[in-house]
Amino acid sequence: MKRALFGAITLISVLATAFVPASAQNRGQLASAQAQATLSPHHIQPQQFYVYEGRIYADRRPVHLHGINWSGLETADRAPHGLWNGRPMADYMQQIKQAGFTAIRLPISPDVLDDRLPVADWAKDAGYGPTGMTMLTQTIDAAARAGLWVVLSFNSYSSAIKGGDTPAPYSPDGRYRVGDWLNDLQRMAEYARNRPYIAGIDLFNEPFGLSWTEWKGLAEQGGQRVIQTNPRLLVFVQGVGETRTDTGGYGAFWGSNLTEAATRPIDVNMIPYHKLVLSPHVYGPDVYMMPYFKDPSYPRNMPKIWDTHFGHMASRNAVCAGEFGGKYRRGTPDAVWQDALINYMTQRGGMATCWFYWQFNPNSGDTGGVLSEDWLSMDTRKLALLGRLKAVR
Repeated sequence: MKRALFGAITLISVLATAFVPASAQNRGQLASAQAQATLSPHHIQPQQFYVYEGRIYADRRPVHLHGINWSGLETADRAPHGLWNGRPMADYMQQIKQAGFTAIRLPISPDVLDDRLPVADWAKDAGYGPTGMTMLTQTIDAAARAGLWVVLSFNSYSSAIKGGDTPAPYSPDGRYRVGDWLNDLQRMAEYARNRPYIAGIDLFNEPFGLSWTEWKGLAEQGGQRVIQTNPRLLVFVQGVGETRTDTGGYGAFWGSNLTEAATRPIDVNMIPYHKLVLSPHVYGPDVYMMPYFKDPSYPRNMPKIWDTHFGHMASRNAVCAGEFGGKYRRGTPDAVWQDALINYMTQRGGMATCWFYWQFNPNSGDTGGVLSEDWLSMDTRKLALLGRLKAVR
């Protein structure tokens, strides 16, 4: 979840993928996207999740994914954090549901798909596991019993590596390759086949080491593999950072930058328009003090920056913030930022109906959580903030 920003980054090897010249490719893709935008929900097969006019549907009914992230499964613990305090999983899930959330986003690594790797001792002591695969199933089943949708997010290719240390979905040393990532996405999609409450798969967390062109080519391959394996699912595609990519002149957080997505769109022949969800990660001063947070016009300058990075896509695509948040301490620049972002999202159509706040558990150093430090009560100010989004229909 870490989002270090611009500066010197050791660039990883560039893909050998060949790309069609932008001018011809763009015209064809935009025309196809516009044609698919005319699909009505009645043209889509039942029992599927899909996008129509920038909003998400399931079984031909609109679905609001008012979500919260719960981390831990992606770490070497291979278990959602907080189970060490004695509260049962069902208690946590009911608390999330009763707070008005309808979905959870679970960052994972491929390790939890390996039924040989154990969970942390504290999770086993609480009666969970004993393996990561068992823990994943226990978590998702508990979410389903609470009436929560689930999005699985490929966070990193190893639970021993933090997400912020993986700038692309393959390792620089070649030990984990693009083919391995595609195979793991396929495993995730296969896992979701008999779990209809899994709404989609987020292909990779914050690919800050790639340009948009490089990431687009990879995302198209990953999304196609997911859909071919499990046509019921949505495909969540994050933005990039600043590596060899247009930012519109504004510093970009990892995962937030979709500036080039309009002129170099995802190929709808690889990820159909009605299956694609663009999912930026958006953060404020508590995570990194961008120069524009110190501008005299702040926060009035923010809508233009958000429009540049991702909001320009919201008029024709589903744009769902996969992560956003901060400590939201009264009177701070971050609280001002979060208030402004919520106002912005309420004015951008589907953005108010699909989002995932970072995060549920409080052990995130730069953002804290919705759950308070006692791991029992919830931050009422954050809940009131998010309630403004939940009120949008």
